[in-house]
Amino acid sequence: MSEEVCSGKIYVQGDDATIPRSGPGDDDHMAHLRRSDLDDIREATQITSHRVLMELIDCGVRAESLNILTLVPLVHVAWSNGSIEDEERLAILEAAAQVGVRAGSPGFVLLNGWLCCRPHRTLIRTWKDYIAAIQKFLSPEAYKALRLSTVNRARTVAEASGGVLGFLKVSRAEEDAIQELSLAFGI
Repeated sequence: MSEEVCSGKIYVQGDDATIPRSGPGDDDHMAHLRRSDLDDIREATQITSHRVLMELIDCGVRAESLNILTLVPLVHVAWSNGSIEDEERLAILEAAAQVGVRAGSPGFVLLNGWLCCRPHRTLIRTWKDYIAAIQKFLSPEAYKALRLSTVNRARTVAEASGGVLGFLKVSRAEEDAIQELSLAFGI
């Protein structure tokens, strides 16, 4: 297990979670918050898998910030080269505004953390589990539209940094990340 300091917070990273470290005496309070968050996310998404719901909570997602999940693929592609370029960051922030993530909101704070410090690999795995879980609630047309929108927005982020003289706009690592997103949709 490793620790990473990001924006003044310490995150404990392991194979199955990236969660803020709590102090002594916080166990009861944290358990209550997690149960409440679990119920709220279950109600908002209709996902019944306890494992998927807990993964979402462990990644910092709350019912009031579910729209942030649409940005996980963009963050994943942007970090695929090992760092985020300023143009990619701006493209993600523009996408965030388009889905209603406003400065100061819980979703914005979470997104800002992902843009400052590379999220643990469990974030993309959790997003994949989320996509698999919501597929049964969407019509085939809606699921296809979600796939196309996700892949197109991820490609826009990948192309944002511009490449060299207009060539190689999308790196091999970014192409691989985009392909990984497509595979998450069963393509």
